[in-house]
Amino acid sequence: MSAQKKHLLSKLRGQSILVIDTQKDTYSHLSELFEPSVKVLFSDDQNDSISIIQDKKPNLVFINCDSSIGAHTRFDGYEISQAIKQLEAFSLIPSIPVILYAKVNSILNKEKFRMSSADSLIISPFNEQIIIENLSQLPMYKFLIEQ
Repeated sequence: MSAQKKHLLSKLRGQSILVIDTQKDTYSHLSELFEPSVKVLFSDDQNDSISIIQDKKPNLVFINCDSSIGAHTRFDGYEISQAIKQLEAFSLIPSIPVILYAKVNSILNKEKFRMSSADSLIISPFNEQIIIENLSQLPMYKFLIEQ
């Protein structure tokens, strides 16, 4: 285990992450990276995702913005990010950093990301180092990591 990863995990101990995706690949990848120090939750449904956020209050959310989430809803990852940020704006949930991930680095994805109010956009495939670098750029985690 790298010194940077060890330091990050020590600072995140006891926190939780929610992965919102139609596939469990990213959930599995993040579970391997963070557990057992950090609890990794999974949701493949937009409505369930909002409920988990309101009930369990994860410290970080990863959202796949390439596919529609949920069998009956047609919200994409960008729209879920917007919904989370709206809940924050009305003080219905605490501020939660949102990291979106996409397979294509396109102008359209960058514009949708900007409009989603998410905190970061990662282009897939990504690895442990990219995740750690993105977390270290988020104000909430930058403060923790630099201590």
